[in-house]
Amino acid sequence: MQYNVIITYDINDTIKSLREEVFCIEQGFPKSVEITIDEHLYTHVSLYNKDNQLIAYCRFIVEDTIVHLGRILVRKEYRNNHLGSSLINEAEKVIKNTTSINEVVLHAQYQVVPFYEKNGYKVVGDMFLEENYPHYKMIKYI
Repeated sequence: MQYNVIITYDINDTIKSLREEVFCIEQGFPKSVEITIDEHLYTHVSLYNKDNQLIAYCRFIVEDTIVHLGRILVRKEYRNNHLGSSLINEAEKVIKNTTSINEVVLHAQYQVVPFYEKNGYKVVGDMFLEENYPHYKMIKYI
């Protein structure tokens, strides 16, 4: 599937809307924790289709000597088209081109650990709760 990659350094209403749709409406996370006050500190990586519709998104932030990747999502009707892997690859390209850091960390919901493993991430440590939902810390060196 063809897509355009857009990199921004602040969040816009289109991104907010899709994040709320996926994390709050579909998954039931509280809206109050979904959009943080420090969004301007993140690099936002978005994939848009040929009709300029946002179809996949993630963000990352440099924290000391690691990059924390998060809020990884694909619009529901575009799932199972390998866009999640494409999104991660695009984010990793941006990380390589804009930082000197090669350690990428993410917190994966337990049910998507196999997806991240297919993309080269490895579980580190035990399961933990984030927003009362089971997650695993995962790391990849790029």
